[in-house]
Amino acid sequence: MLKSKTAILLLNVGTPESPEISKVRKYLTEFLDDKRVIDIQWFLRKILVSFIIPFRAGKSAKRYQSLWTKKGSPLLFYGISLKEKLQQKAGDDYIVEFATNYQQPNIKEITDKILKSFPILLRHFPKIWSMFNKTTPFFWFYFPFFLPFWFKQVFSCFVNMYSPCSKPL
Repeated sequence: MLKSKTAILLLNVGTPESPEISKVRKYLTEFLDDKRVIDIQWFLRKILVSFIIPFRAGKSAKRYQSLWTKKGSPLLFYGISLKEKLQQKAGDDYIVEFATNYQQPNIKEITDKILKSFPILLRHFPKIWSMFNKTTPFFWFYFPFFLPFWFKQVFSCFVNMYSPCSKPL
């Protein structure tokens, strides 16, 4: 018999693939084109983003270069490290994954991976609480579209300090 597992999804906004200007430009464009980040009509958002990106990409790339390590993006490296440590601590009854809204590891791909393992409970933990308002709407907006129509036993639990679902592993 297949044993039920609880899935824990650690989410973050994202990070560029590298601190090169072209990669930072790609990341910023994807981020700023999201209607939940800049909440204006799509054509005005496109105009605004096309104005921001040429000025912002170089400055942001310099900042990313100052933060980048030999292991890559600190946000990505520490996110994956946290996932691995939490998986080790949680044990085999849990599926722990790390995903980002923009770039890699992609939230859709990771959610599909989780759903293939048939969890009965999915907990969403925004990794950076100050960005909670950016990761949470993305997750709850897109998550229902990732669910196959036959998948009836997934329960989502919005976890924060006030949630009745918050309990220690």
